[in-house]
Amino acid sequence: MVMPVYTPALHRNNNMPRNELISRYFAQGYTNKEISQVLMAVHKISISISQIKRILRSLDLKRRKVNLPLPGIIGAIYKIIENSGQCLGYRAVWKRLTTEFGFFIPRKSVMELLRMIDPDGVTRRRKRRLIRRRYTTPGPNFVWHIDGYDKLKPFWVSNTWCN
Repeated sequence: MVMPVYTPALHRNNNMPRNELISRYFAQGYTNKEISQVLMAVHKISISISQIKRILRSLDLKRRKVNLPLPGIIGAIYKIIENSGQCLGYRAVWKRLTTEFGFFIPRKSVMELLRMIDPDGVTRRRKRRLIRRRYTTPGPNFVWHIDGYDKLKPFWVSNTWCN
């Protein structure tokens, strides 16, 4: 199990009820098995997956239920696209809708909405012709990219510093 870097519900808050912890982890996109493991590892609460399912059912939390009207979802997709999400595919947009906005919507619906909202972006991503960033900087070494892309690899320059 790989946990996100920052998970707000991970604070060891002994006053928080078990059901609220489960609903928070559910809203962050954890699976039922991951919720069970995190509750045991972090909060020392031993609970089975079937019990988590019963609690989620009693709280009326479902993964396949769209909980907000379509204009709200479309507005959230526009926010994602206009900010840093213009190069994201439908899976990453779906994940952001789930984790950041709390929308539970099928991935297929997100794919269809992206095709309607941003058809040019969909075709660019399909052809792998993405628009690269352009920078205007005040001087050298002002902006650095730390993305792990080794630009010197075609010239047989090793990126190892020590032997």
